[in-house]
Amino acid sequence: MRDEDAIYMEMFRRLKLFGNTNSTTFDTNPEITDCFTDYNVLLTLYETECDELEVKTTGTTVDKVNTREQLEIIVLGIAKPLAGHFFKAKNMEVYEQVKCSPSMLSTIRESELISFATNLVSTCTANPLALTANKITPARLTALSTIIAGFKTIEPEPQTNIKNKTGKIKVKNATRRKIVSLIRNRLTNAMYGYIGTEDALLTDYLNIIKLVNTGIRHIKTCEITVLKSFKFISATTNAAVSNVILTVAELEMTIKCRKDGTCANAAFPIKTFTIQAYAYGYEVYNGPQVMTDTDYEIIIIRMIPLG
Repeated sequence: MRDEDAIYMEMFRRLKLFGNTNSTTFDTNPEITDCFTDYNVLLTLYETECDELEVKTTGTTVDKVNTREQLEIIVLGIAKPLAGHFFKAKNMEVYEQVKCSPSMLSTIRESELISFATNLVSTCTANPLALTANKITPARLTALSTIIAGFKTIEPEPQTNIKNKTGKIKVKNATRRKIVSLIRNRLTNAMYGYIGTEDALLTDYLNIIKLVNTGIRHIKTCEITVLKSFKFISATTNAAVSNVILTVAELEMTIKCRKDGTCANAAFPIKTFTIQAYAYGYEVYNGPQVMTDTDYEIIIIRMIPLG
């Protein structure tokens, strides 16, 4: 599964492990415990439905998977320091060519991976000083070229047809939507209410959720995203401002604030957006916000009281 299902499944399974690891802590909160009980039932069903849709293959399946994983590791090891180098040098053209992440590499098609890796070799050859600055040796480039050539030679696997595939996909997608709804609504609200915004457990939880927020966008837009949350306080008293409505025009996004003055996390591409915030008794906040590459940043918005 190298599609949306794979990304969802990775998040779902990590979230299950998170719940099991912290079960003793959550035993004091029936709401969270009930969420994980329902969640585990749905996840078992979803795993069964995904297994039924797995295409049966024979031949060199294991070899192809292992070779792809090696290729992804080598590409990431070279591309990541180069992306940082060109970003600092403000060479955004080359930065855009080499930036990548593990989730992006693991979800793109084989042809796209080969193309990205081949272009990376060309970029490295054209920028020898960047290689030296980041201690990328000629041997690593040779290894990359060798594994690209090897990966190309592994033939596609024969596949068997799946009876009633369309119907099974619809059933599986319906189960997935139920799980996502449970996470976004019941579980996330319960976690915030029980733990609070500053707790390390909440950070661990949100890091798991981020897998979907970033991974699906990689598939659809190939954009690198970061997760941000907002906190609204009074400009005069520093007290939390509740019931704020936050809008981001460029993304057609609207988020309602919680009573503690915080907004749910949302995934943003790394660029500047226009943020508007509305709250009863306060002036409308309207201003640009630059989304940096810092993940899980809390952006504080100071609201000015009317009068």
